[in-house]
Formats: sequence, C-alpha cells, structure tokens
Amino acid sequence: EKWFNEKKGKNINFLNKFYAEFTGIYWIWKNQIDDLDNNDFIGNCHNRVLWLNKLEKKKKKLTIDSLYENFLKENNEIFKKADVIQVQPITFKNKNLLQDFIEVHKCDALLKSVNFLDKSLSKKFLTHLNGNIMYPHNMFITKKKYFIEYCEIIFPWLEKCLNYCQEKNICKDYNTRLPAFLAERFTSFWFSEFINRETL
Repeated sequence: EKWFNEKKGKNINFLNKFYAEFTGIYWIWKNQIDDLDNNDFIGNCHNRVLWLNKLEKKKKKLTIDSLYENFLKENNEIFKKADVIQVQPITFKNKNLLQDFIEVHKCDALLKSVNFLDKSLSKKFLTHLNGNIMYPHNMFITKKKYFIEYCEIIFPWLEKCLNYCQEKNICKDYNTRLPAFLAERFTSFWFSEFINRETL
C-alpha cells in the first residue's frame, strides 16, 4: 500500500503498452511535482537497472545485501555538483544512433520523429542521432525545474510519435513500445545537452 500507483490521479496508464516507463514519469509530473522544491531531485530506474552510489567500471555480480549497500544514497556528493545525472553511455563503434535504431527496429520512425520537434531542437537532435553515444534506458535524475521542462517537451512529442506509429501500423510485436524506444533516444539527447552533468 506504500507503493506509488500510476493508475490513480491524473494519468495516461492506458498508454502503458506503448509508453512503458513514461506513463510513470507522466504520473509524477501531473500528481507529485507540486510537493517538491525547485532544487529537489527526481529520478527513475528501469527494470533490473538501478542507480549505484558510485561509478562502476565493469559489471560485477552482487548479493542482495551488497546490492542494497551500493544503492545511490541521498548524501552522495554528485548531488552537489550536478543538475543532471545520466547512466553510463553506450558507445557504438561502427554505426551511429540512427543506423542502430533502423537495424534493431526495422523502420525509419526515429528519423521521421525528428520532424515532430521545433526546428532548432530537431536540428540538435539530428546531430545527436548522427553520433554514436547513447545514454540508455530512459533513466535520469534531475532537478524539478529541468524535469518540468523535459516533460513539457517530451509528452506532446511522444503523442505525435504514437500517432505516426499507429498510422503506419508499426506498433506491434517487439515494436509495440516503439514510442518508448524513440523517447530513449530523445532522453539521451536532451539530458546530454546539460553542462553540469554526471554519470553513474
């Protein structure tokens, strides 16, 4: 009974099969944001991908107890120097982000989605997509004011992405969550633009 539930309050839970974690992010934006101060941090995790208290150079197996001990703590120094925290990036060696998306999802929806942003933002996003660095999983930690800015841009954009994907009948099977996969590339781009940024 102590768990947050995205089915209560103002929600878009009915879109979960397309939006994945974004229905939860939307719920926080619409139902919890007023309870936070401007410098409070908001973050999210992903299925089996959790924030640890320090940068880990390589994966290692942890017991339940040692995993719990390594979870990100509120007193971590990172919160004093960063406005944004992203997960460690994936660097593609022989392809850019657009090429990887087409290879995995077998469609050009990512390239089309760039056009659903205003011109100045779409140009920067396209530059990011022609690069080879991605901060995956739609995971981030940021201050309230930046969280609001992000939500005000990504949710109208996601709606256009979903409409496009449904018109083209490409939201099926593995690609049912295509809007969330598109948003993963946008989230990587959006938060990588911040100067005061750290990775965990």
